[in-house]
Amino acid sequence: YAVKANTNLEVLKLLQKMGAGADVVSVGELKKALKAGIDPQKIVFSGVGKTQAEITFALKCHKNGIYSFNVESIEELEMINAIARKNKKIARVAFRLNPKVNVKTHKHISTGNKTHKFGILKEDIIEAIDLSHLWTNAVLVGLSIHIGSQLTDMKATVDAIKELSTLALEIDQDLEFLDVGGGLGIDYTEDDRKNLTSIDHYMEVISKSLEQFYFSKTNKKPRIVFEPGRILVGKM
Repeated sequence: YAVKANTNLEVLKLLQKMGAGADVVSVGELKKALKAGIDPQKIVFSGVGKTQAEITFALKCHKNGIYSFNVESIEELEMINAIARKNKKIARVAFRLNPKVNVKTHKHISTGNKTHKFGILKEDIIEAIDLSHLWTNAVLVGLSIHIGSQLTDMKATVDAIKELSTLALEIDQDLEFLDVGGGLGIDYTEDDRKNLTSIDHYMEVISKSLEQFYFSKTNKKPRIVFEPGRILVGKM
């Protein structure tokens, strides 16, 4: 559950009872998730601009830290690795891929194009994997995408999953998970209602895309992680 959609503690407790983990973008959200009883090993820390204090807290909140830091830049990975080394921890990290896709949504909530600050380009991820000094106290456990919010057109989602799958096949590591993000739109207006993608159709698109571009080409079966937010709480 993307905590930024609604940080109400009772909402978090309800979702925890239903088995949800948490996607957080600040130490405040992380503390709320922990207070709600969400297992640290079901928490991913996303977002640009993670501070040293936030990274340190996330590493120390459980003997194994959180499930994953979804890394937004090579510089961030370097900082996470250094902080983990200082604290004698191993940081679990996933690269957030910038898949260079254009999304049909408001320009301020689109996050998957090359010009956006979010995520890392494929070629930079491949280069970073071979830089041993970045991995003394970090381990790559996954790959992540999130291309925007209020998504109704699934074409960009298919394109992004294709890019994610291509990268996963190219690096050929035993990843624990592929994180396909969230952002499925809800109907704020009559126009939204006309263009709304149902949850069933969304899941079908994700499943078929992963099968076509990834599972049909490998015997690896990583966990598939979703980060729903407003679709869960926007109409409550």
